Amino acid sequence: HPAMIEFKKIAQPVNFSFTLNTEKNDFTICVTNQRYFSSLDDLQWKWTLRIDGFILEEGTCLFPELMTPKTTKSVVVSALKTALDRHGVDTVIKRRESEVHLNISVFCVPTTNKGEIKPVSELEEYPEVASEQFALCNNRSIATYLPPEIFDKRATKEAKLPEEDGKISLSANCCRATLSKGSASVEYVQNSTTVIFGIRPNLFRAPTDNDAVKQNGDQFNDSSKPLGKWLRLGLDCVCLDEVVTTRSSNNITLKANIYGQPGKQSYPGIALAEKVMDEILYERVHLGSYQQTINVDVDGTLHVEVLFELDESLTDLPRVGLELEIPSKLNEMMFFADGPHENYSDRSYSAHAGVYEGSVSDSSTYVVPQEQGNRINMRWLVLAEPDEKGRWQVPKFDEDLKYSFRGAVADKQGVMIAASSQELPQFSVSRHTDITLFSARHVNELKDDQDRIFVRIDAAQRGLGSGSCGPQTLEQYKVNGGRYSLSFSVKAFGYVTSSNTE
Repeated sequence: HPAMIEFKKIAQPVNFSFTLNTEKNDFTICVTNQRYFSSLDDLQWKWTLRIDGFILEEGTCLFPELMTPKTTKSVVVSALKTALDRHGVDTVIKRRESEVHLNISVFCVPTTNKGEIKPVSELEEYPEVASEQFALCNNRSIATYLPPEIFDKRATKEAKLPEEDGKISLSANCCRATLSKGSASVEYVQNSTTVIFGIRPNLFRAPTDNDAVKQNGDQFNDSSKPLGKWLRLGLDCVCLDEVVTTRSSNNITLKANIYGQPGKQSYPGIALAEKVMDEILYERVHLGSYQQTINVDVDGTLHVEVLFELDESLTDLPRVGLELEIPSKLNEMMFFADGPHENYSDRSYSAHAGVYEGSVSDSSTYVVPQEQGNRINMRWLVLAEPDEKGRWQVPKFDEDLKYSFRGAVADKQGVMIAASSQELPQFSVSRHTDITLFSARHVNELKDDQDRIFVRIDAAQRGLGSGSCGPQTLEQYKVNGGRYSLSFSVKAFGYVTSSNTE
């Protein structure tokens, strides 16, 4: 359980500090034995140097012998110093060209062969008992927007804006983004393949027990449990009205008011929802305003900028973001974010920045279906079709970011979503909508969507808290009314036709 991973991080037996002196091209690592009665002789640790999330080099080390409890010592890691010098990382750090991280993982190793340093491949077979990450350079100017030359190179065309059948389109380089008039939903196509079926505002999440126990009807009006309020506001079914769409040579801008529709969705068998439905007025609730601007670069990249201005009187909301629908066959994913496990604004101490791979879960990971799978600080996310090569492998860092990423998506078909501002969003990927998760009482009631995968990208999401058996979500992790923005780019890759294949 992710909460136990978080607890393990808090209770780990050893802590590290790292001091970098770029002027002297040197660093200091200090180790603190947090144990009360024993040394660290049964532990070994691994260091990993990452650039823009990709692994550059790794190595292993021993702790100082007979290190007494509650003491701190500095350690010399000559192999790490050599790696930094060999790869010119000190120059990268001084120029602030990339994100550079140092990861440390500690493993419990039998002491039968005292003093023997295990290689990385063997060390990872033992239980990990501690971890740490240090940001040596936190420049995101490269990682937040991957250059278009990563993908297929084809002759480009000027963005065009044909209008037909009540739709407005932007197109370039075999890619087309289409917006239906009066709607915020965007369809994105490369050649004849649709890779984004729709983009819509999303202010709801499948509640956790801390939000309220959905089968406990007595909590429908509990001021410490916000789920009842969310349903009375109609956050589970928002809509846009008073929509005004304007266009320029290569932009489409939509402005609208956003409303909640209480009672629009029904939840048979969900006790709390049924009690709320007995008292609501079924009148739309004005929540604020919504603005969305899209444009398509000459290389076919779709850029999306969204601004929510929610009523200041709204408090303790579940989330503010968007939901995208993509084809169900894009079920392999690779991402640069905090991970690898799920994490939230108030449960991220154990999560480390890096490039990780995985697959879209076919079912809920919790017995009671609820919010799940979130990762904060998304730099980019790639979803692709599986191929005969087997499980997707994250490549090592190769020269620079674009070559590393190009190696990751070689011969793949899919879509990339990349943050395009310094304010990094959160994301989750699921075969279920939040409504589907909320409607199910038990995991066996979930039916996977066979046609769609749902990608949720959030400017903000309520923290988890521990209200089922302790304090509710702290104020600094709650989402209230106000101004929220999202900015990201979408790029399809690999969908070529015989007429434009080089």
